[in-house]
Amino acid sequence: MTIGVAISTHARPGLLARTLPNWAAHLGGVATLAVIHDEAGDGVAATKNRCLAALMDAGCTELFLADDDVWPLADRWWQPYTTNTEPHLMHCWGKTRFITYERDVSVWSWPRGCLLYVTRPVVEKVGGMRTEFGRWGGEHAEWSQRIYNAGFTSTPFCDAITAKKGIWYCTDYTREVPSSVPSSVRDSENNTRHRHQLYKQFKGSTDFVAFN
Repeated sequence: MTIGVAISTHARPGLLARTLPNWAAHLGGVATLAVIHDEAGDGVAATKNRCLAALMDAGCTELFLADDDVWPLADRWWQPYTTNTEPHLMHCWGKTRFITYERDVSVWSWPRGCLLYVTRPVVEKVGGMRTEFGRWGGEHAEWSQRIYNAGFTSTPFCDAITAKKGIWYCTDYTREVPSSVPSSVRDSENNTRHRHQLYKQFKGSTDFVAFN
């Protein structure tokens, strides 16, 4: 088992400077830590694909994709993920998205993308995220749906049950840090319509999507 973490960041150097020491405090057992900068504003999908490429090229078998505003609070934070029966999981929270518990996972109606876990065989089969989604929105949901469609997971959006017990901190909990994507982009009617149309278009897909 070779664990790798790739942190994606865009235009938030102060936050990254706060985040990296928190990762460094709990990195025992991690073979690769990569920081991928979206300097040109290419968007989430393109940047996460570069994260996947970096970890795959490094030979990692257990891949964690993290935003620049999430970090672990405990040692051996990877265990609830790497020992789980599901080869793809994501850190989720919130009452409105929670559905139920099944075996060793919590099931959610919609994912969050701040911390994603996936194994190497999954990436080899389905690839990465679709850059058609543009700068922000829907790309990680379609990726998780495609992983499910390919038969890897028992439900599209799930988290490890034991991961809810104080393993992560994310500024999204309280929105204490502004998003790196302006609200004019995130909330625009055109962006919302576009990503919903794309998600509907690709919802049944099992395609391999190139990530490098």
